[in-house]
Amino acid sequence: MIASDPESLPDGVPAGAIPVSIESLNPSDDEAAAVVLAGCTREGTREAGRALVASVRSDPDADLYGLAFEGQVLLAYVLRRAPMSMELTHVAVAPLLRRQGLGRATLADAVRRAGARPLVTEVDDAALPFFKACGFKLFGKRKAPDGTTRYRLGAHAPRPRQAMTSKEGV
Repeated sequence: MIASDPESLPDGVPAGAIPVSIESLNPSDDEAAAVVLAGCTREGTREAGRALVASVRSDPDADLYGLAFEGQVLLAYVLRRAPMSMELTHVAVAPLLRRQGLGRATLADAVRRAGARPLVTEVDDAALPFFKACGFKLFGKRKAPDGTTRYRLGAHAPRPRQAMTSKEGV
């Protein structure tokens, strides 16, 4: 059974006891993902969250990832393949679990899944400090139609360091 309240955890489960294993979400998790992702929509409603999840499921270039625990989706994000990059279009953590490192883990997972491609996203003023603290770099800024400022950010997966040869070290 999918719980519909992202404000509560399964009975008797402290927030710190939740294993962090972000996976591709199954269609059976769509309703719970819609509840969490509703906060990413302009309307902020469950119906808007459902429409968002439906649009992701119908887009062959988009994937829905998240952390499902005992029938609840506690965090979710959408990753979309673009021609030369990967785009993080939506990301949300259940309100009860915010400020516990899950957002940072979510962004790290998205960067890892992007592989060699740069990961790009667009955020507002409120989210900008968090993304910058997680290593995203600002590369663009624009005014949205509603007059708010939107920031374009990007990140790359760390490249493995190559071992130095004896000639390079001298």
